Parts: sequence; C-alpha cells; structure tokens
Amino acid sequence: MQALLYTLAPVLAVVIGAIIASRTKLNPGLVAGLQHLAAGVVFAAAATEILPQVKHEASPSATLIGGAAGVATMLGLKALEARFKGPMALLAAIGIDILVDGLVLGLAFVAGEKAGFLLTIALTLEVLFLGLTLTDELAETYRSRLRIIVIVSALALLLPIGALAAVPVAALSPVNAAEAARTAGAAATEPSVPLRMAFLYVPNGVHMPAWVPEQEGANYELPSILEPLADLK
Repeated sequence: MQALLYTLAPVLAVVIGAIIASRTKLNPGLVAGLQHLAAGVVFAAAATEILPQVKHEASPSATLIGGAAGVATMLGLKALEARFKGPMALLAAIGIDILVDGLVLGLAFVAGEKAGFLLTIALTLEVLFLGLTLTDELAETYRSRLRIIVIVSALALLLPIGALAAVPVAALSPVNAAEAARTAGAAATEPSVPLRMAFLYVPNGVHMPAWVPEQEGANYELPSILEPLADLK
C-alpha cells in the first residue's frame, strides 16, 4: 500500500523531534509557529483535494457527519487529557491522535495520490510538533532520555497501523457505495438481446443506385441488389 510507505516520513519526524527535544530546549514561539503551519497545510490539502472529490462523487452529508464526529473526538481527547493528569493520560490522548492521523493519511491516498502527498507533508510537520512537545512533557516525569525517546518512537508506530486500517474503512465509504450502485444499475439496464455489428467487404465495388434505398426511415423499399435480404428486414 502506497500510504504505508509514506508513513515512514512522519514516523521519522516523531523520532527526530524526540531526539531534538531531549537534547535542547526549543523556543515556544518556534514550536507554536510550526504547529500552525502544519494545521494550515492540513486544511489546504482537505480543501483543494479531498473535499471537492467527496462533493462530486459521494454524499456531502456523510462528509458533514464525519467531520462533526472528528471534531467531537478531538475535543473529547482534549477533555480527557485535562481531566486525568499524569503521563498515562497524555500518552493515551496522543496515541489516539496519531492513530487517527494514520487513518486519515491512508484514506487520503484512497482519494488520490496528490491529496495523500500533501497530507503526508502536513502530518509530518504535525507529528514533529507532537514529538517535540511530548518529549518535553515526559521529561518532567522520566529522567532517562533514552526511555523517553523509546516511548515516543513506539507511539509513532501507530501511524502505519492507522494507515493499514484505512483499507477496510475505505471499502465502506460513500464513494465505493455509489460506484457499486452505478455498476449494478448499468447491469440492470443492459438489453436482453446482445448488440451485434456486421462488416461487408466488396472488393469490386457496388452499383450505388441499386444498393442504396431511395426512401428514408423504417418503411423503405429494398433496391434490387438487397432484395434477397427482404426476410431479414
């Protein structure tokens, strides 16, 4: 699967972000700018590639419902993280976020290669930010930098898992359902009598006045050359 190969970029970004954050303290303004840049690229990829295809080939209502469910999920994760303090709540929230990112990336490649490529760039920047901030947060709980990097790297592996989950999810999408309906409708309207085509080869030519009917329409009279075919008219 092409999306699975492209998940290597964001996975490496998470690991690199964890290594950088474990060795140096980054400027909060730089991290915030990177976060907003990633969000802008995600919105651009969705607006220019994914949404138009969904609008023309699938159900806009499904897009609205799915978008609302996605927003509700992310707000729920935010509330969960705020309610349950500690590293485990943080790891659970970010783990679900990364898994969903992988699923979205896989579905983007189902929609089109260009959409998947743009979303790969956006998610690479996003998870790089996650790697930076998560490492910084875990440093307050764990002293071992190696342990922190291993934990963050393990979370990054949820990206390809999410991308693999996109294959069965895409089979349930409105786009594939609409395509199946169109195929079934075309099969139902096929005529019971097969269509045929005939080719006539006359190497020595034809006397056209005795070949072409003088009348038009279905009630024409056969010319002399075609009279043997009267029973087949």
